[in-house]
Amino acid sequence: MSHVYPSAKDRQHKTRGIEVRVIEYALEEIADAEPNYRLITNWLDEQEAPAEELTALHHQRWTIEQTFDGMKTHLAERAVTLRSKRPQLVLQELYALLIVHAAIRRMMTQAAAASAQAAQDLSFFIIRAC
Repeated sequence: MSHVYPSAKDRQHKTRGIEVRVIEYALEEIADAEPNYRLITNWLDEQEAPAEELTALHHQRWTIEQTFDGMKTHLAERAVTLRSKRPQLVLQELYALLIVHAAIRRMMTQAAAASAQAAQDLSFFIIRAC
């Protein structure tokens, strides 16, 4: 257990701190992983939120972060600008990007299966013909 403070002054005076739970873990099955990771959460009850569950969920969270990175960096060539002026159309553009990303990932999964690789180990780049 630990505390997180909104400022150095609060930390120094131990005021306005938020109690957090710190979970330290290792990813032994991943070759290039850091030796230790720390997850900080406001779920304090170990029975309600077991450490193993939280670390697995944290790993899943990074999967969606990689999806967003793929969309922003590679799919849209770092030019993700949702041009729509109305909320419904912004959602439509976002869904379109997600669908294209999912279609590319599906093709990658099929290619990985055909070549005996793990799909999550693959990444993609868009190469445009001149």
